[in-house]
Amino acid sequence: MGLDKLYKSFMTESLDDHNYDLVKTVMHMFDVEKDIAIELVNRVQDFNGPAMISALINDDKVAFAKLYMKAKENAMNEGVAWGRSGSKIVRKFRCSGGPRHGRVVSKPAQCFAPKDIKKSINLKRTTATKGKKMARKRKKTMRTNAASKRVQALNRK
Repeated sequence: MGLDKLYKSFMTESLDDHNYDLVKTVMHMFDVEKDIAIELVNRVQDFNGPAMISALINDDKVAFAKLYMKAKENAMNEGVAWGRSGSKIVRKFRCSGGPRHGRVVSKPAQCFAPKDIKKSINLKRTTATKGKKMARKRKKTMRTNAASKRVQALNRK
């Protein structure tokens, strides 16, 4: 497959639609299973797509491995934020990359996970019907819940 064709297919594919050729190349290059290859491609594609294409076309294992390590290091540099789970305060992470850029998640790996379309459609539908009620309840919780007040204070620092 030529560089132009591979690059065009890379640019037209979204992260959710795993590019078969890229995944297949990574599977053969590193002798790994399909799900591991998909995770490698997703992480590196999100971090630096054109460099990844170049490394795969030149069959350069070292360059691809370096890209993956940089992407993984970038994922571990997610900012720490505090949140609550019920009445407990738990450590969470603010995504600095991936499809969930800027969102607070419980594990850094979630920043690069593919979106669940069914859940996002369901949330949009619920927000459209009960949005104002949800906002009022959230506002009240943030004013009165002791754990919420502690989380706000921790995140201000």
